[in-house]
Amino acid sequence: MLFSGVRLFAVGYLLLFLQIHEYLPFGKQGIRPDLLLIFVLYNALHCSALLAVIIGFVAGYMCELFSATNAGLYITIYIAAIFVAKALQKYFDFDSIRNCFCLLLVCLFVKLFILSFCFLFVYEYNFLLSETVWLYESIFTAALFPGVYYLVTVLLKKQREPHVVFGAPSHAHSITRRPF
Repeated sequence: MLFSGVRLFAVGYLLLFLQIHEYLPFGKQGIRPDLLLIFVLYNALHCSALLAVIIGFVAGYMCELFSATNAGLYITIYIAAIFVAKALQKYFDFDSIRNCFCLLLVCLFVKLFILSFCFLFVYEYNFLLSETVWLYESIFTAALFPGVYYLVTVLLKKQREPHVVFGAPSHAHSITRRPF
């Protein structure tokens, strides 16, 4: 359990580092892919709801620490994405990469809705500039989604435990009977 927690933290920190790195394409203009959203969606689909919300909260908090956003914005976006993923998981099967990509697109529109509400009503900010940045970030995130999702899947894949019978490994699952 401790090793999987360390692995979760390490993968999240790696994606955060890649997300805030300024030498990515378009990084100098402030256009960066939301790699932590992909990480949060993976955990929303493969973890319990409580663990996914904790991961989303920590990922949003860490993203806000290293970016110049207002407090609570990314936390709200990531937790809303988790709620959308958990609600849609009851009705759809997210075993294929195509369905996960569609879920990412839905969550990017949820992000747009939250950003537009916050910028127009809460922060009284000109949203037209940030709308174009959101569009470029969303295209960049969607383009990197298959590779990042595969990377997260490989790095967080659970190891299969060997079958144990009375304290000794059992090899009964590998023995097959052959008819004469």
